[in-house]
Amino acid sequence: VTYQEIYPNIDIRYYSEAGLLKYDFIVKPGGNPDYIAMEYVGPTSINLKEKELIISTPVGDVRELYPYSYQSATGKREEIECKYVVKGNVVSFKVGKYDPSATLVIDPSIIFSSFTGSTSDNWGYTATPGPDGSLFAGGISFGTGYPVSPGALDGTYGGGSSEGGFPGYDMAIFKFSANGSTRLYATYLGGNGNEQPHSMIADAQGNLVIAGRSNSTDYPFISGFGNRGQYDIVITKLNPTGSAIVGSAKIGGSGDDGVNIRPKYPVVSPSATSLRRNYGDDARSEVILDAGNNIYLASATQSNDFFTRNAVQAASGGAQDGVIMKLSPDLTNVIFSTYFGGNANDACFVASINPITGDLYVAGATESSNLPGNKTGVVGPVFNTSGTVVPDGFVTQLANNGSALIRTTYLGTIGIDLVYGLKFDKFGFPYVMGTTTGNWPVINATFQNPNTKQFISKLQPDLSAFVYSTVFGSGTSVPNISPIAFLVDRCENVYVSGWGGGINESQGYGSGRTTGMPE
Repeated sequence: VTYQEIYPNIDIRYYSEAGLLKYDFIVKPGGNPDYIAMEYVGPTSINLKEKELIISTPVGDVRELYPYSYQSATGKREEIECKYVVKGNVVSFKVGKYDPSATLVIDPSIIFSSFTGSTSDNWGYTATPGPDGSLFAGGISFGTGYPVSPGALDGTYGGGSSEGGFPGYDMAIFKFSANGSTRLYATYLGGNGNEQPHSMIADAQGNLVIAGRSNSTDYPFISGFGNRGQYDIVITKLNPTGSAIVGSAKIGGSGDDGVNIRPKYPVVSPSATSLRRNYGDDARSEVILDAGNNIYLASATQSNDFFTRNAVQAASGGAQDGVIMKLSPDLTNVIFSTYFGGNANDACFVASINPITGDLYVAGATESSNLPGNKTGVVGPVFNTSGTVVPDGFVTQLANNGSALIRTTYLGTIGIDLVYGLKFDKFGFPYVMGTTTGNWPVINATFQNPNTKQFISKLQPDLSAFVYSTVFGSGTSVPNISPIAFLVDRCENVYVSGWGGGINESQGYGSGRTTGMPE
């Protein structure tokens, strides 16, 4: 809801975001932000703390976040200095230098941006919110300088073998308070080898589920499944304070598990190959939860003896296959574990549960022309190829208990196509996101950047057709970004996060840069 001209040349817009009421002041040319004044009726006090507004009432405190302000006159968002001013029960804004001929937006929405404070190299891999608004950040640490907290599960760096000129590394998990001002906990997680966290999710009780890989012989697992060796898949659940393990499983076979094609720093050149198209694509997998806190994982394996149970595909099909698993909340029981793949390389990158049917959908990339699953009536019944085998994306639908593969569709062009994101809206329609080097179809979409290489598509729940499909980017012949995160909100708005730049080029992956992408 926008109230126009609440002050001369100033509008105020109210809206909801993440279940919270928000507001923006929109100061148009000719408006004066000094005119804005908000009177609060009823609080016992109003104070400023770390740039935030703390409104105290008899039933608790209300917090107004830091007033992030910006202008976009040049086409690029430029932050403007802004802070609250409190006089009694009246709050106004003090705005720094800005262009009065351009629109100014005062938006108290940025919660925090922070370093972990690690003095050893610390690379981020994944993040997820907690049920109380806290934030979990997961990465790797290369030394003893990670700022572990008193009482943390593991305060000791375990190390491992050097890779690519870097020392060994452990998982490093950090929990921030909702406003980012407090370290709620920080801990290492690992053993005498190397570990990576690929995906994390928190349950409603604040327990954190971490999925990744480890080649440590002493990784702290409670439940072991399969003929483990080399890199194995690990899933560990920490309690809300990060002081104890609720459950932990190590799952695998005799080959590399949880590794997409080859590790980050292989002996051979790290350049793009097969399903590994970006720096960091070796670490693609996703862990999700259902309403009963059962744990699902989509990943990959190069073991021909990977642990399976109640499998719809009990044997490997190629050198690398996808794997799909469902485990009990305490990680002591594998409800089902199955290969998913054909005669060539396959990888499951992402997973999501249909909120209407409860079916599990999994997506990723494949070089196989014979993926399992019924393909009758789907949008992509056959593998796309120009004669040279390059990856296609795929989506497959499984019964929630793993008892049946309901249907599978390819998603691709004659170029290189990979699905990196999969989410549902509240009506049970799946959305996919990824990259292509071909001509991705644009269907029922007003917005598009023609001839670009990142795609977003909405599918029918039975995978029979696109509801809409579009592309975005700068118009280069290769993708601009390595997509990392994907979200569809309750209003069916779609969000994509990713990165791009020099390291993909210097490491020989052949991707483009973010320069020129629309804002």
